[in-house]
Amino acid sequence: MNYCEDLDDPCFIPLSNLLDAHQQKLFRATALLHDVGHPPTSHSIEYALRSWAGIDHLDLGTFLIMNSGLSDILSQNDIEPKLIVEVLRRRSKDPVICLLSEFVDHPLDIDKTDYLIRDAHFSGVELGIFPAERVMMTNRVVRDRDGNYIRAFMLKALHSLESLILSRNWMFSDLYLHHAVKLAEALISKATYFRMQEENLSRNECYGFFTRMTDADLYRWLSESDTAFVREYASRIRYRRLFKVVLSRSLAVFDPELRGELVATLGDIKKLIDLEIEVAEDPGKVIIDVVDPELGEKTLGAIPLLVGGENTGIGIVALEEVNEGKPLMKILKQQKMTLPSVRVYSDAEDAKGIRKRFNQLFPVDEDTDMYLNDYDMTEA
Repeated sequence: MNYCEDLDDPCFIPLSNLLDAHQQKLFRATALLHDVGHPPTSHSIEYALRSWAGIDHLDLGTFLIMNSGLSDILSQNDIEPKLIVEVLRRRSKDPVICLLSEFVDHPLDIDKTDYLIRDAHFSGVELGIFPAERVMMTNRVVRDRDGNYIRAFMLKALHSLESLILSRNWMFSDLYLHHAVKLAEALISKATYFRMQEENLSRNECYGFFTRMTDADLYRWLSESDTAFVREYASRIRYRRLFKVVLSRSLAVFDPELRGELVATLGDIKKLIDLEIEVAEDPGKVIIDVVDPELGEKTLGAIPLLVGGENTGIGIVALEEVNEGKPLMKILKQQKMTLPSVRVYSDAEDAKGIRKRFNQLFPVDEDTDMYLNDYDMTEA
């Protein structure tokens, strides 16, 4: 990868000339450790952790980097653990360190270009395939007018960027947001929340628990719960006895107030639990999952593109501001209108009553009644 100091008189040279030996070592260490705080089952139980203890995988990673054997290993290799944390949390004011943060935390960071291809390969879903080498080769580092180093893409890379962005969103719609995947995540997250509540874990205890647990440890811990449906949830995942989808609706069919109530459950697990009990009367009998992914309709439009050339100078323009980027932004906005939905899961024998109760609580506009039969289902 190349970088340029002066956009008015552009001359691109290898990025290694910008990063000294220590910064390169820091970059490699941060790349290796950026996900070290993932709890068992990875992101699946973060909803529970945030709801109960106000922590996420970055908090757990910070704890490990600063307080475990990792700290000693980093220090022995002349890397201050706090510098790793500064990169991960964007706390540094140093322009070069801020640039390192861009590589590990960005709408199109190097992690995303890696996991999309990996997930596509191991799942067999070819929608995640995109020209990764082309994307990386047309990626540049430039210094903007404010003196900040930023990642930018050459305008000629736009089609490759489109492929990456759309591949990411297709993977969301066909894999990451698949009803069975989302149900399993909801089961394990809900079970973890109730188990933490049962033991009344403190924030510090959560750090200790979830930085040491493996997936097997988590399932064992859940299976030892005093709450019957927590044990049942763990068993359902282990033996793949999942609930069925008994209702699935686009969020667009609800009036704004009802839609807001559903979306609010994404940040408040207590509201979600109360809603589930209101629908099914008994806790643990139904799972309600609101799907409202971040598809990039707000963040991706700000990605900087480089326009111009060595003889004319180079300008930085946001993707959404160039004519070539407008079709992509239109697609992203359309996806944001169509993908958000709410799904209700339960056992098949309870489907009719649960569907009826949900429809009473969340009626849709009369104009959408003709579509209800298309969304009411009990899937295998």
